[in-house]
Amino acid sequence: MIRTLLTILVCLTAATTHASGQTLAASVSRERVYVGDQLLYNVVITDARTNTRPEVDFPAGVTAKYAGQSQNSYTTTRRVGNRNQRVTVSNITHQYRITALSPGINTIPAASLKLADGSALTSSPVRFEALLPEPAPDAPITITTPRTTLYAGESIEITVTWTMPDSVRSANFDTSEIPASLNPTPVDLSNTRTGRIAEFEFRGQRAFGTVEQVFTADGRQVNQFRFALRISPDQTGAITLGPARVVFNRPRAADGWSRVYNESDPVTLTVLPVPAQGKPDNFSGLIGRYTLRALANPTSANVGDPITLRVELLGNEPLPARNPLPDLKELDAFDHLFRLAPEGWTEQTPRQAEKRVYTTTIRALTDEATAIPPIEIATFDPETGSYTPVRSDPIQLDIRAVREATIADAIVTPGMPPTTPDTRRTLTPSDPAFWAPPSIDEVNNARPFVLADQLKRPAIIASIAAGPATLATALAFSLISRRRSHPARTRDRRLRAAEHEALRSTPQQAVRSAASAALGCNPESVTLADLERLPTHTGIIRALQDALAPAEQPDPGNQAEPVTPKDTRLAIRALRAQLKRQPHTAETTT
Repeated sequence: MIRTLLTILVCLTAATTHASGQTLAASVSRERVYVGDQLLYNVVITDARTNTRPEVDFPAGVTAKYAGQSQNSYTTTRRVGNRNQRVTVSNITHQYRITALSPGINTIPAASLKLADGSALTSSPVRFEALLPEPAPDAPITITTPRTTLYAGESIEITVTWTMPDSVRSANFDTSEIPASLNPTPVDLSNTRTGRIAEFEFRGQRAFGTVEQVFTADGRQVNQFRFALRISPDQTGAITLGPARVVFNRPRAADGWSRVYNESDPVTLTVLPVPAQGKPDNFSGLIGRYTLRALANPTSANVGDPITLRVELLGNEPLPARNPLPDLKELDAFDHLFRLAPEGWTEQTPRQAEKRVYTTTIRALTDEATAIPPIEIATFDPETGSYTPVRSDPIQLDIRAVREATIADAIVTPGMPPTTPDTRRTLTPSDPAFWAPPSIDEVNNARPFVLADQLKRPAIIASIAAGPATLATALAFSLISRRRSHPARTRDRRLRAAEHEALRSTPQQAVRSAASAALGCNPESVTLADLERLPTHTGIIRALQDALAPAEQPDPGNQAEPVTPKDTRLAIRALRAQLKRQPHTAETTT
């Protein structure tokens, strides 16, 4: 018993020692580095088995790029109680590549790691010093802007020009002091025809510049490297742009290479808010020059046919994240001549640079819709300081009228006498659907399979002459075909297909298909009033009407929760189950 207790005590002591061995340590590969050079920042997790990456809040003066993780273990001896015990220690190292952007002391705060048991490990802060290398006055660099006063949200291009020495290695522009509030983005110059294209990396982004030979004022021929950045301030007030700084290696007089730098003069920008006076209600923040281009397909259609309307917004980035186009339901020119898609505009993805594409579906309500009206948005022109409307061109349409007929003209229900002009009655909303389908009783009472009638068919007579086997095959085939084509079974198959359509297509189209199967009418002619004629429970009818209502009676102000495809599918399934339970009154005779 005593030996057992000692064993348990030793195990508990070892477990406690292992738990207390969990640590989190951080370090840098160098304590002093030149501005623009990289160093490694390592975070080591000891004896803590976790896949979670430590959290590190890097300061604004550095850029950090995660370089991956590695794992190693080693065996060592620890003193546990009065005994030495061999234990295995495992380490997980997370590594980052750090670049100092400005000179001075940089402090990386303590890293932290949350463990599965709710506890946390914390490292100590790490400091390193960034130094500017020797200056290179013979390699000047400048930064130019088209103007120094601009508006918040406006996009302009700035140009950085560097006069290069004869021999250069490892040039880096990442330490240029460009505030993050300006949202700098490299401009793609890969298609320019001036100079030689040179690819480089600017703050982790792929960038292109040009190298061109020019003559200085004293007649010397030098190489100039030039690249452009697009900036778009998101804050107002005075913002300091620059200095633009280049850090590079050049040959030393004796041997090897030396690290040097040069920087431009800073530029002060004045960022103004867009004026509140005269701001249109439909202004969405577009500042600059933009173009709207509208396309339609097809441009020749019948009344009620779907027409895809595509609108392209072209202009400088940053383009707005949300759709700036107007709601067509609020425009009288569209609301009176076209039936609009309830979902409105849909943005096409993936997005392209300096371009946004939106599509929707419209249907002409009358042949008087001879053109799609222009679509207008509001923009602000920073050069004139005023708001300017941008419109698309109208699109000419060729809309053909369809033949008009009254419901009385379209009644084709069996057993009803033909109508004459003097016997037509006034139609009301409760009248049958346009195609006047046969009733459910008529569908269920369709003529059944009668063996005596089948035996009179020439094919059956020929089969009898061919032999009993052929006769049996023909009878079986005829019975199966007749059974499969029975109206009630056809209706059930169509209802089952409508259930799946609720998930694959839209609830509105699924309801039209289901009502078409139950009433025997064209799906496109189904209305809310037609659903009331379904021989089913009132609750099922109400659910089907709620699904169809947004397509037939769109109401932008309706805040009701839309019917989901699953709810529509359940309503159609309930309708199908109820129709299957209705007895078949026709008698089968042999």
